[in-house]
Amino acid sequence: MATIVKLKNSDQHAILVGVGYGMFKSARPNAFFGDLLPKEHYGESEMAAVSTATGKILWCRTEDLKIVSVDGQKPADLLQPFFKKPE
Repeated sequence: MATIVKLKNSDQHAILVGVGYGMFKSARPNAFFGDLLPKEHYGESEMAAVSTATGKILWCRTEDLKIVSVDGQKPADLLQPFFKKPE
């Protein structure tokens, strides 16, 4: 079975292929001090690869996805045994 996700901005459903965490950092010389005080640019990105019904692979930000089902079951149903019951 598969993990089915919904793209929040288009309501399109897709199959989750995998997730990744990307980081980048670049530097260029400062106009006045050259390499002594370089201008740095950095960031990070959490991305997921999903497959459409036609098999096209798309890269999406993880915050733009919502999990609909895992192996044919809703996430809440899978997590039900782990919910705390009042004592």
